[in-house]
Parts: sequence; C-alpha cells; structure tokens
Amino acid sequence: MRPVRMITRLLLSALTATSAATVVAPTAAHATGRPYVSTSSADMFWCTSTQSICANQTVTTVPGGTPMTMVCWRDDRQPFPSSSPRWFYVFLDNGQEGYLWAPQVADQTPNTPNCNTVNWINVADWAIGRIGLTQWRSAEADGPVAPTRSGNYWSGYCQTFASNAWRVAGGGDPLPGGSATAEWNNYAAQGRVDPGHRPPRGAMVYWNIGAYGHVAISLGNWRVIGTQGDQPQILPIADSGVSSYANFRGWTMPQASAQYNTLSW
Repeated sequence: MRPVRMITRLLLSALTATSAATVVAPTAAHATGRPYVSTSSADMFWCTSTQSICANQTVTTVPGGTPMTMVCWRDDRQPFPSSSPRWFYVFLDNGQEGYLWAPQVADQTPNTPNCNTVNWINVADWAIGRIGLTQWRSAEADGPVAPTRSGNYWSGYCQTFASNAWRVAGGGDPLPGGSATAEWNNYAAQGRVDPGHRPPRGAMVYWNIGAYGHVAISLGNWRVIGTQGDQPQILPIADSGVSSYANFRGWTMPQASAQYNTLSW
C-alpha cells in the first residue's frame, strides 16, 4: 500500500540522514521562503483519519523541493507508531490539493490556523465520514433534514445530503430549492456559480441529470462524495469522479471561512 511505501521512505531517510541523496535540495522554494517538500518525495492524502480513502489512497506523490501554499493544520492519524500526528492541508501550484504529513514540510508558514476553523474542509471531512452509509440516522449524527422515503434511505436525496453537510459542518444553510436543479438555478440567478473550472474542496458540485439534477460534495482534484442513483437497498454514500456523472453543470461555494483553491489544472 502507498502509505507503507511512504513510511519506508521516511525510515530510510532517517537512517541515512548524512546522505545528500535522500533529500532533494529545494533551492528555488527555499530562496522564496515558501514551504516545500523537504524529503525525496511525499504522498498527498485525501484526508487524515483511518478510513480506507484516507489511509490507503493518495491524491499524488509530490517530488522533493515542491513549493506549496499551506492552508491549515490538523492532528489525527499517526503514519507509524510514535510519529507525529500533524498534517497540513496545502495547495500545490499545479492546482492539486490535499494533506501532507507535517515532518515532510520545511519552512512552514507560522500562525497557520487549525483546520477545524476552515468550514469548507470540515464539510468535505463530514461527507467522507459518511461513506458507506445507506440511511440517515439522526439529526445529531447526519444533519437536521432527513430523507422522506420510508427507511430514511439517502439514495435519491442528493440535495438533502449535500445541504446537510453544509448545515452541520459549514456553518450555514445553502440556498433553498426543491431539487438540485432548483438549487443550482437559485445560485445561478445570484451569479454565484462557476461552470468551467475544477471544483475546490467543500464546494457543492452539480450535474444536469433528469428532471431533478444531481449534487455532491467536492474533495478537490475532480473527486466528489454523495448519494447514488435511486436504489436505496444497495447504493450507499460513495466517492466518485466528477466525470462519473453526465452533463456537469459546475459548482458553488456557499460560504468560505478561509480562501479556497482557485488554481486550475
């Protein structure tokens, strides 16, 4: 698994600290005073918990010396026993975004805020925490609005799921609408939609599908989390690519407590 590979690289680097071959000299990044990857490479992760998508899947491998913009920090999963639990959420200059393990980042930006204060990150993490669920359980666990189908199945209630993510973790209530299409139209009427660029993390992403449309929560990097289809017994909350659904409309960010990613790739 890639996390094991990452850990192996870190251990080898520690054992051969006197060897210049284990660390790329990041002269350009260092000269500008920007944070940069200080090991030979670093795996970028989608999230920091022990869930499979967080621990066993990576966004990309970032070469040593790569500069970045630090957004926030979070203490969570330790990559190996007795290691640091700290992670940084970062933007790369090529538009990719995700979590890097803090010991692999040099020239760290001082006074970087806790990720708990960044609402669009919390929205995405809330959605990640519900992967595999088929049913709304309670207002405390899954948000104040429940699907109205008998059994409270999420499937078929994409707007309820995405809106609950923002109600619970984003600190706000998205614009009203009886469907994903109606919600999109309301945002579009206010000039608050982006139909052409990559959706940043936490954004509500829309597609023109059928009479009601579809909406999900972005993880950045062209990946989303949301409900699937209309077969509640077999289709849980899941992650997928933006291109997994037809007729991509675009996205909106209901509100942002910190700058979200505006870089494209």
